[in-house]
Amino acid sequence: MVSSYLLVTWRNLIRNKVLSAIKIVGLGIGIALSLLIFLWVADEWQYDAFHTEGDLLYRVLLTQRYDDGQVSTDDQTPSLLAQALKKEFPEIQYAVTVTTEEKLLFQVGKITDKELGEYADEAFFAMFDFPLMQGNKRTVLSFPDQVVISQRLAHKYFRDQNPIGQIIRIDKNTLCKVSGVFRDIPDNSSLKFDFLLPFKALAIQYKWVHDWNAIGPRTFLKLHKTADVQKLNSKIESYLKDRQTEYQSTLSLQAYEDMYLHSRFANGKQAGGRIEYVWLFSIVAIFVLVIAAINFMNLTVAGAVTRFKEVGIRKINGASQGMIAGQFLVETLLITVFACLFAVLLIAMILPAFNDISGKHIQVTAHNFQFVGVVFFLFVLLIGISGLYPSLFLSSVKPVSVFKRTFIFRPGSLWFGKGLVVFQFSLSGLLILGTLIIHQQMEYIQDRNLGFDKENLIYKELDGRLVQNYNAFKNELNQRSSIQSITVCNQPPMQVGGTITSVEWPGKKPDEKIAFSYWGVGYGFVKTMNLQLKDGRDFSEQLTTDSVNVLLNEEAVKRMGLQNPVGQPITLHRSFVAKGRIIGIVKDFHLTSLHTAIDPLIMYLDPMPEGYMLVKTLPGKTRQAIADMEKVHKKYNPDFPFDYDFVNTAYTRLYKSEEVISVLSLYFSFFAIFISSIGLLGLTILTTTQRTKEVGIRKVLGASVSQITLLLSSDFLKLVLLANGIALPVGWYAMNQWLHNFAYRADVSWQVFMWTLILALGIAFLTISFQTIKAALQNPVKSLRTE
Repeated sequence: MVSSYLLVTWRNLIRNKVLSAIKIVGLGIGIALSLLIFLWVADEWQYDAFHTEGDLLYRVLLTQRYDDGQVSTDDQTPSLLAQALKKEFPEIQYAVTVTTEEKLLFQVGKITDKELGEYADEAFFAMFDFPLMQGNKRTVLSFPDQVVISQRLAHKYFRDQNPIGQIIRIDKNTLCKVSGVFRDIPDNSSLKFDFLLPFKALAIQYKWVHDWNAIGPRTFLKLHKTADVQKLNSKIESYLKDRQTEYQSTLSLQAYEDMYLHSRFANGKQAGGRIEYVWLFSIVAIFVLVIAAINFMNLTVAGAVTRFKEVGIRKINGASQGMIAGQFLVETLLITVFACLFAVLLIAMILPAFNDISGKHIQVTAHNFQFVGVVFFLFVLLIGISGLYPSLFLSSVKPVSVFKRTFIFRPGSLWFGKGLVVFQFSLSGLLILGTLIIHQQMEYIQDRNLGFDKENLIYKELDGRLVQNYNAFKNELNQRSSIQSITVCNQPPMQVGGTITSVEWPGKKPDEKIAFSYWGVGYGFVKTMNLQLKDGRDFSEQLTTDSVNVLLNEEAVKRMGLQNPVGQPITLHRSFVAKGRIIGIVKDFHLTSLHTAIDPLIMYLDPMPEGYMLVKTLPGKTRQAIADMEKVHKKYNPDFPFDYDFVNTAYTRLYKSEEVISVLSLYFSFFAIFISSIGLLGLTILTTTQRTKEVGIRKVLGASVSQITLLLSSDFLKLVLLANGIALPVGWYAMNQWLHNFAYRADVSWQVFMWTLILALGIAFLTISFQTIKAALQNPVKSLRTE
């Protein structure tokens, strides 16, 4: 019997090639999109999940609350915290301090390059599952002159030699012995580094490491299995109260596995992050799959007219309803098999491009049992969803109605099909609206006036001999015709993270603490950044008193409550007490992404920082400026490779996640609309078949082709209008919630809703026009011959 089912199915597929191809392509695209989204979502969920006891790992968060109502939460903590917590709380098995990533110069023989790495405590490899290929995990970071390198660096610098015991010169000044080699860090790790240096090396060099008020490194903990996390959270919450004098800080723990997806905080609590996109795309995957299944049902029922005689003859010859239903289920099974094969082939073709867009390194192999399991699950699910209704519907046809020509579709079946189309286009409308609003916000981000000119602005780290040779380096560059101006700053734009609360000014309330962003800049900074001075002046090389004077932004003046601030005294408690005056006010400009509001900013004079050089090039001469910089760099800093970055590129990187989401949304929307259009085509075929005789009668009575086309099309366009009437309010609410993630956002204009409606109606009209025009052009004699 099964062989008979397969034979009949194959014949029907061959006989109806176009309809069969549409079914397979539509279902295959739906499966492929759903699987791609699944692969992306699975990769997001697997971040940091490779540690065998990952459920015991936590990072310490520090929340600071200020008198002006500001609340900030991040993972920058005092360097002394890790070992202090380990000593005082028995629930903690391991505690390590880890700095943020930085690039250092590595030199072995003639090979010189900058590498990305961190400083970490000696328990690092005992705590995390970053496998060591060589070395003892408990001792590789025990001494200040040790370094642990990745497998990639071991091959790069030592080729086939044994790297253990070899010497690496780091930043020209420090000789370190290779004590271990670890396996290259996986792509789905939040911690990314190619080398580790002992944190105790920093403790020897810098005093801030021993200061509770100095925050910067991260603190990670591994708890014992019996530890009560909630109780430990309560114990450490006020741990810094008597240890810090400059901040009102509280501590809390976040599960290490939540660090990647739950990175945004509000009032000291988790408030979202990439997890929002994970849930969003998971919902989109379900939508796409449901749309594809609905299309299959509509197309199967639409093609049923040609199968009614077959069903009637089978029933007369003794076939039961179950046997006929089984036949159509086998057809569904075979089409789903072809659709799944097409989907897998499609994924193999577009996965490289998908990885480029999403920044992933996803691979699909036959050994990926999770992927194979999902494909099988979708296969079974689709057979159940898309095959059950058509099978029961077609097998329920009565032979008498077939041969009496009374098998016209019941109104209920048409309403069911129309309801499915409304549902499909509601989902499509949501995707169109969401894509347009995301695109609008991304354009707003790129085009918004940041308060400074980020174009033709290069920043370069002052490394090696550039610190000592800065003046000579700067003077020679200034003689080049491609250079407009040069200055320095101690932190690169878009990465200013230092804060200060120990600030005094006239009229300040006792014990009032405001968190000011704190930026050391050089002479000519206002000119190079093209900032707008609202009042006062820039730092001057002719005035030695400017060494203790400051510039403020408008937000700082507002928070301080100052009237006529220029000239007023201000005292900064740094490593020394700096009593100076406010010499200028600059208009607010953005140092961070538009996700966050502009912070109050103090800029102090630091003309020779060990930081970064900012170079403003003349428009149209950026390439020449880079060549000039490289040439002069080789003269004054020959031991270090020449590297640089553009400020506008760094600014774009702040929105990398949103850019990826924007592009993916565009593609998902396109394919979802394409699949929905296939479903609408199915309903059009179904309805025009139902109204064949009506069309013939209207033509006989004098109706024109355009009148009949408009008559048939209007019903479908009404469905699309109804679908958008549902989708637009829901989409507006959902996207408005997304826009709340930005402190500065574009207004959602009525044009967005208009374009969503125009696109939906236009796509629908193009989809149905071919079939409706074909029905309107049909010879009325053929239409009426069915009586």
